[in-house]
Amino acid sequence: MHDLWIAESFEVDKAGALIESDLFGTRRKYEAYIGQALEDLADDPYRHNTKDRSEDLGGGRWTYHIRHVRTRVDKDLRLSNDPRHTILYVPVDDPQVVRILGLYPDHMELGRHLLPD
Repeated sequence: MHDLWIAESFEVDKAGALIESDLFGTRRKYEAYIGQALEDLADDPYRHNTKDRSEDLGGGRWTYHIRHVRTRVDKDLRLSNDPRHTILYVPVDDPQVVRILGLYPDHMELGRHLLPD
């Protein structure tokens, strides 16, 4: 099990996503998806459906789309449509830490919005 280090930028991104989900009455469900995705990454940051983005984003960055948690959230918390956010993170093996950097909407082109290492 990895420890999670959550960046302030992730918290800001998450707050924005939850405010947006309020507009559709899905805040509780969206919170469940984000929470499960973080648990997944703490359990195994190299799990199935994660993507190594080091080549295009640099800095050992990986992504994990929160739609992949659908089968692991309670049935009453499942969204009727797929969520539209991806977690950006950096796994560090010694010590075993996952640095959670941001939560980005699908329409955002990550490479254009990230600061260089």
